[in-house]
Amino acid sequence: MFLSYIGTRDGVGGKKDYMLKAGYNLESLQEIQGRSYLKVLNMRYVGANRQLDTFLRNQKTRLLESLMSNRDAEEIERDDNQCLNVKA
Repeated sequence: MFLSYIGTRDGVGGKKDYMLKAGYNLESLQEIQGRSYLKVLNMRYVGANRQLDTFLRNQKTRLLESLMSNRDAEEIERDDNQCLNVKA
């Protein structure tokens, strides 16, 4: 599945608008009507490369914390053993 986000602005400080398109390939992209996609997509506007780097770093940290908190005792023990092997 391909998703396309097209943002526009009317002049400097003007009205912002956007359009989402979806399709099975780039040629088949069609505008998504309505706002039903809001239930499934979690999107955030990132305006600059510096903001993108910060966003990706924060998301990676959150993902790692979430995965670490969902480990069972066996996985924790295995991870601890692997850390000891790396340090040695």
